Amino acid sequence: MNARQFFLSCMLLWLLVSPGWGQPLPSLRLEEAYDLLEQHYPKLGDTTLIRQMEAAELALTKLDRLPDIRLRGDGRLQSTSTQLKTDNPMLDFEINQPLVNIKAYLEADYRLLDGGYQTVRQSLIQLEKAVDQGSLEVQRFALRKIINQLFLRIQTLRAQEALFALSLANIEARSEQVTAAIRQGTVLESELTKLRVQKLDLEAQRDNLTYQIEGARQTLADWLGVSLAEDVALILPDLSPSGLSKEINRPELELFEQQKAVVLAQAELIDIELKPKLNVFAQAGVGYPNPLNILDNKVAPYGLLGAGFTWTIKDWDKTEKQKALISMQAQRIDHAAQTFTFQLEKQSAAYRADMARLNQQIGRQESIVVLQKQLLRQLATQLEEGVNTATDYLLQVNAELAARQKIVILRAEQQAIQLHYWNERGAF
Repeated sequence: MNARQFFLSCMLLWLLVSPGWGQPLPSLRLEEAYDLLEQHYPKLGDTTLIRQMEAAELALTKLDRLPDIRLRGDGRLQSTSTQLKTDNPMLDFEINQPLVNIKAYLEADYRLLDGGYQTVRQSLIQLEKAVDQGSLEVQRFALRKIINQLFLRIQTLRAQEALFALSLANIEARSEQVTAAIRQGTVLESELTKLRVQKLDLEAQRDNLTYQIEGARQTLADWLGVSLAEDVALILPDLSPSGLSKEINRPELELFEQQKAVVLAQAELIDIELKPKLNVFAQAGVGYPNPLNILDNKVAPYGLLGAGFTWTIKDWDKTEKQKALISMQAQRIDHAAQTFTFQLEKQSAAYRADMARLNQQIGRQESIVVLQKQLLRQLATQLEEGVNTATDYLLQVNAELAARQKIVILRAEQQAIQLHYWNERGAF
């Protein structure tokens, strides 16, 4: 197999296994949708990139511990130089430094003692990257809300669409009966026309919902990067109220802790400023005149070896003030986390009240639907017998449909409140 055949084979394999080119999904769980979003949304790919950046930065800190080796050169022209000559025959010497100084040398510097700076710096890099990952988790959580809304919208629209099928079936049945009654001369033909007009109106409303469902389904497919069947079953997690006291598990809380850890790590860097530090250095090169011997005016090699030591004895309480500032910054993060939790906890009371309200409304509305159905059956019988008009019957068809639609809307609202509540607590 040549390179071109290999490339084409790989492309064909990729197309076959790619979700976007595979068979439309017949069903989709909300958790599975989250996983697909993870694979398809570009920003969420930063997870791997952040880990790679962390590894690269840690590797750089290790390189910082290696000696600095530099090849340097400098030259200068002076307005004056050291000039000294003795006339004493017992001590005859002459210093006649040239006005030009040139050096080329290899220089090495190595820190033997850094006060623990490298260890703290590596820890700080890891903490900072944890904050980056935490921020990404918060963004991921916000994106999941969009998927939640699309799931709920599709399910609500489908439930409303299904209601029209029953009403249309009722009108179709009445149309057949009215047609028979027209042949018998007991009902006017205008009554049948009214039924046909109402049927067209209901079909138009149903078609409008169908287009909305298709738009929401396609939007969901685009977000996830897959193909979804027209009748794809969307499955929500268990939203029963049994776990009402479940602990809050939001990514923001972990992010607050990570941000606080980064702030507190700054205090360790401040402590390092007060610790002793020791450097050693070496220099070897050639200079004109001899850089180490003022009596030698010739080009000469030279070498240096030394050490440098620093230790801050007194910083006038600067360290303590910096630590106090860091402590206040950490407290602000604590207050932000506590406020976040406080606001989420206050949602529990509202959730209970909303659920109780909706349960009561749904129960009452179900009773209304039962009564509306009874009235509809009575009017249907009267229409067949010619004792009332299609207008009266259609008014009741609309009333019964509206009653059933209200139940759908109430149940959708209940489901949305449940999903929002559990999602806000980070339950899934």
